[in-house]
Amino acid sequence: MRLSPMSRVAALAAMCALLMPCAVAAPAATPDYRPAPRSGLVATRDTTFLIAHSQQGAQQSTVLASQQLGAAPRPVARLVQVRHGSQSHVSVQQLRDDAREAGSAEHAMSVLAQLYTLVLRLDPLAFYCIGGDGPPCDAARGGLSHDQALQALAAAREQIAARATAASTWRVVELRPEPTPSRDVDVVGVRVTSRQGPLEGVSVFFDRAPHSICHARTGADGVAACRLVDQHGDEHAHDHVAPVVVTFPGDLRGGEVLLPTTHVLRTLSFAPRRTLAPPGK
Repeated sequence: MRLSPMSRVAALAAMCALLMPCAVAAPAATPDYRPAPRSGLVATRDTTFLIAHSQQGAQQSTVLASQQLGAAPRPVARLVQVRHGSQSHVSVQQLRDDAREAGSAEHAMSVLAQLYTLVLRLDPLAFYCIGGDGPPCDAARGGLSHDQALQALAAAREQIAARATAASTWRVVELRPEPTPSRDVDVVGVRVTSRQGPLEGVSVFFDRAPHSICHARTGADGVAACRLVDQHGDEHAHDHVAPVVVTFPGDLRGGEVLLPTTHVLRTLSFAPRRTLAPPGK
């Protein structure tokens, strides 16, 4: 049976589709935006924040978008997490935003507050980098620890707050390892401070995988210590060299905010803490 010219064209097109990539790119899928986690750090409620997730192999991407009443969502940041074995690297990229470029300090601070909340919820054992609009930064090269990434976002917000008419004060909280007199490897401690000095009477939570936890309140010297207790009662079956994730949940009461943060207590078998690098480097 002879094929008509139109049929031959259709057949060739079908074979091309099977044997090679199509030369015409498919239209990009519309992001499936959902409400972002509500953040007590966001002072204004004039803007709604949305997030959209996508997965491609070992890479997970999250787009943060802001939406004014009646307007379409506008992407303001992208977070890309890549896992290599047991290690994760996360790039945090702030995207060009016309509202921020126009000088809206309140909107810019809201974006950074929501971004702070998103990063806080990510893996505290991962390495991070923070970049601006342009090529994504590489967290695998001189990446920041989780708490260092949070501090960088807080510093960026502080720069904007300096020119805002009314902005709540963010106090960065630092957690530092504190030696304890006990020889028990399950006894852990940290010193909790801000620029004003030790923080007294705040709660700190300790967590070592797979399921050993404890919590304590700081004394006048800012030190909190407790003994990790295995919640399954099989503590002798686990390796005690696993890192301990320390979490300070923050205090959002009043006009002054004690920022939530984390810190990882690592044993000698883990890589040392990396040096803080400027955002975007």
